[in-house]
Parts: sequence; C-alpha cells; structure tokens
Amino acid sequence: VVKLIRNDRMDKIDEILFNMFKFALVKAMSVMSIAVLLLIIGLSPLYVTMGLMTRHMQQTINAK
Repeated sequence: VVKLIRNDRMDKIDEILFNMFKFALVKAMSVMSIAVLLLIIGLSPLYVTMGLMTRHMQQTINAK
C-alpha cells in the first residue's frame, strides 16, 4: 500500500513537471515568434532602402 501511494505521488509529480516544461516551452516559442516578427518589421525598411540605393548606384555607374 505504501509503494502504491509513493508511485501515485511520483506520477503526480512527473505530471506537474511535464506540464511546467510544456508551459515554459510554449511561452518561449511565443516570445521568440513575437521577437522574430518585430525583427522583420524593424529590418524591412532598411532592406527596401538598401535595395533602392543599390539600384540608384547601378544606374549612376551605368550612365557614365
């Protein structure tokens, strides 16, 4: 009977730890996805600006 109670407690502890790990993983993934989206939003104007500058420089070099 004592072993059965210990096994039941260990099963509950394992379930709690697994749920904590699962919650932490989901939270980390959501934070990282938000960070990636903010990074994309922040860097896209720079990418467009550099593309326009490159095109302008190519036109300037080809005109000479």
